[in-house]
Amino acid sequence: VVFCIPKGTTWDGEGWIAYANINSWDSFYNDDWCTYVSIQMHEVGHNIDLAHSGQGNNEYDDGSGMMGYSYAEDDTPVMCFTPPKYWQIGWYDDRIATLSTAWKGEIVGIAEYDLSEEGQYVAVRIKGSTVGARRDYFISFNRMKDGTCISDTRESPNKVLIHSRYPGTGYALSKLVAVKISGGSHKIGDVTIKVLSINTDVNPGIATIEVNGGSLDECLGLKEKKCKKKKKCTFTEEPEKKKYACKAKKEEYDFECDSNKDKYYCESFTSGVCRWEKKKSKCTHKCKVKNKKKCKKQKNEYSKKICKWSEVDDPCVGCHQKDTCA
Repeated sequence: VVFCIPKGTTWDGEGWIAYANINSWDSFYNDDWCTYVSIQMHEVGHNIDLAHSGQGNNEYDDGSGMMGYSYAEDDTPVMCFTPPKYWQIGWYDDRIATLSTAWKGEIVGIAEYDLSEEGQYVAVRIKGSTVGARRDYFISFNRMKDGTCISDTRESPNKVLIHSRYPGTGYALSKLVAVKISGGSHKIGDVTIKVLSINTDVNPGIATIEVNGGSLDECLGLKEKKCKKKKKCTFTEEPEKKKYACKAKKEEYDFECDSNKDKYYCESFTSGVCRWEKKKSKCTHKCKVKNKKKCKKQKNEYSKKICKWSEVDDPCVGCHQKDTCA
């Protein structure tokens, strides 16, 4: 429900623009701000559990999506949310890839999602746990095109964007960390993201991307025998290519416990699969243990064992939550 508040009100004695309750149904707008589309999208974004999208130390300074700054304009800018946001709420999930091995492929913009083909993606996600980082990373192509949902972006049109956010699908600030043109590259730990080309003369427009290095390369190209000897690799079928290949094992959990920043949320809303580590002041998944015996002893709030130790052919590495890797 949108509440339009007449001119002349203050918030704690100060002027205000708008606000909304997180993961709720109500948003409030001061006077003319009730008529501006970007602030409406921004506040309703908070209603559906989206946090701000920033750049550097400014949590609003990402102009590629509606969770950054808002504008006193009736019908513009015409743009949407950023990749960490639409991944969080499950949009375009048939066109988002999560990498577990080195990759080369094509990314299209959500402006031309309807023109995309099988094997093309609107975003590619790199899990932080895969590359030794604390945040997950998202690669996208900020395609701007007249007559689409992105015809007036305020940040780097027709360039490749790299965003980050903390793991999980809960409320979390996202950041624009890099903008790249054709030929540009960006490093995350020992993994390199390269923009091989950008072509806007075709429909859909395409950014060709290559991601390789470090842990993503460890399993790449190994034959079955050598693959199965490596603890972090699994020899698995690639249905789209109708063949088997060596891939890096995944870390998959029903709950990304790290996103819970206090003991109350850690222990109360995670079905007993997370524990609060007092000394480190952090929330950790119970299956994140390195000992096989400890792994098999972990239980949830119903005293049901929740963890499994990886065997040779399992798609997950080490201790992982049951029924989450298939």
